[in-house]
Amino acid sequence: MKRICILFTVLMSVMTETAYSFDINKTDIHGFVSQGFMVSDRNNYYTETEDGSFQFNEMGINFSNQITERLRVGVQFFARDLGKIGNNEPAVDWAVADYRWQDWLGLRAGRIKNRYGFYGYTRDADMLRTSILLPQSVYFESLRESTNSLDGAGIYGYVPVGDSDSIDYQINYGKQVIDTKVGGVDDFIENHIPVDITDFESQELLLISVEWNTRIKGLRLGGTMAFSEFEADALTTSNPILRAYGIPPNMNVSFDANDAEVTVFSAQYVWNDLVFDAEYFGFKADAVIAEAIGQKIDGEGYYAGISYRFAEWFEAGAYYSEAYFDKSDKEGKGYEMMGKPNYLAWQKEFVLSTRFDIGENWTLKAEGHFINGAEMMFLADNPEGLDENSFMFAMKATFSF
Repeated sequence: MKRICILFTVLMSVMTETAYSFDINKTDIHGFVSQGFMVSDRNNYYTETEDGSFQFNEMGINFSNQITERLRVGVQFFARDLGKIGNNEPAVDWAVADYRWQDWLGLRAGRIKNRYGFYGYTRDADMLRTSILLPQSVYFESLRESTNSLDGAGIYGYVPVGDSDSIDYQINYGKQVIDTKVGGVDDFIENHIPVDITDFESQELLLISVEWNTRIKGLRLGGTMAFSEFEADALTTSNPILRAYGIPPNMNVSFDANDAEVTVFSAQYVWNDLVFDAEYFGFKADAVIAEAIGQKIDGEGYYAGISYRFAEWFEAGAYYSEAYFDKSDKEGKGYEMMGKPNYLAWQKEFVLSTRFDIGENWTLKAEGHFINGAEMMFLADNPEGLDENSFMFAMKATFSF
């Protein structure tokens, strides 16, 4: 929080051309609150869905004010609950001072929202999409906090290209915002690496995002690249790989993910009320435990989806998604060698979604997930093991203002 305040002060004092005054009457206030329900026939998905779970809610409120013609400041407070993730702990989701010097160059400082893929920037706004859960192969809920924002500074802009095309870009640099108290990133790591994370050390993150609005009406393309390092304190678990190195369980060790790279490629085509989406996600890192045991991570995910607004109040959509923690072993032979089911290596989902808009403020949604594999399901949430095939049904109501 101290870093955010310092960045706010520096940006406003250096860049404001004229004296400014904060007028509370000119402050825009918006927010949302949602409550969902999830139930599955097999496998707990993020929360105890086999018994049915209401541990699925989000809430946020944001304030923004146009200080001068070019300078705008804003903040959003956010909380969510999804099983062990969030636990309704309030947090500063973003807090930024935004100075737009020209259309092609603006500067931001504070806790900056990252433009990650086409939906990362607006993933909490249910009003802006058909589905309840975004495709988990690209927008994994457990990793939201690691990609959502950073404490630092960035530039952005809009650049016309030729007569019809244009480019929107964003470049952010700063410290990652990761909190082990609300779960998420640590759960994901523990699901694939034989350690229990006890504390993260914030590291630098560089994120570059570009969107190309093409001359073909309705078609836009995008790309996101992020570069970072992970450093964490951890305890070892009882694992045959660690035992082979003579490392006992419950030993304090370091966990590092060096040269971590995230890549997202996106495409969208809008034709009247019909929307086509497709995105690809890639993740690479060199994981090191106790400065001795190395593991290369090279995962990927992708999806393709379609949605159509049939009426002002009704929309429906579908998407197909695949995710692999190790794209060189999509058949799970490595898991079989360890005596585990091969379907832990992948997760394939076919999802059908419906959306009902009730007035300007209420949105109701329902969707079904037909799932093959269990790569993104937490082993800790399924102590009796995971089945290869499962079905999950979700409902969600959202009020926005």
